Amino acid sequence: AQIQLAGSRQALRLADVLRALGDGEAIDGHLDFVSKLDYEVELAVVLGRDALHVREEDVGDYIFGYSVANDVSARDVQYRHKQNFLGKSLDTFFAMGPVIVTADEFPCPPALSIRSFVNGELRQNSVTDQVFFNIRHIVSELSQGMTLPAGTILITGTPAGVGMGMDPPCFLKRGDVVTCEIDGIGRISNPIR
Repeated sequence: AQIQLAGSRQALRLADVLRALGDGEAIDGHLDFVSKLDYEVELAVVLGRDALHVREEDVGDYIFGYSVANDVSARDVQYRHKQNFLGKSLDTFFAMGPVIVTADEFPCPPALSIRSFVNGELRQNSVTDQVFFNIRHIVSELSQGMTLPAGTILITGTPAGVGMGMDPPCFLKRGDVVTCEIDGIGRISNPIR
């Protein structure tokens, strides 16, 4: 998959930058041992320079741009462990794109409509500035005593509407298609295999 910088002709192979899927690429649900596969549309924040001890009011100076992310989660694996790492880090569990829009296109933090769909059904619908911790706080907090190198991608949390939060819970299965979109950035769709 390729990711293009919005407004430029440069294109980067996602596989060369990070282990992420692009638009249209299949998510391996690892359904042989994952029974609670979930989706999370999130705003991806890409840092443009090394960040260390950044004050909240200066965070905008460190952001290169924004993209759309699907933070795929194996809830059963995630909750068998004390940390989220394993349940969110299986191969193909991160999709991003279709572009990175440069930060100068939006205020910091951007207030953009964010949505996810499963098989065309709207599941999540919110605004990117409604996350629990805002971008300024996230970058500032993480940069205290730890350098976040240029190119670091941070995802900011997901709105209500994930499968595990439905009554009854509604997890992904083989053949489902997850579409994540953020107004002003774009949309990515990934089938589950």
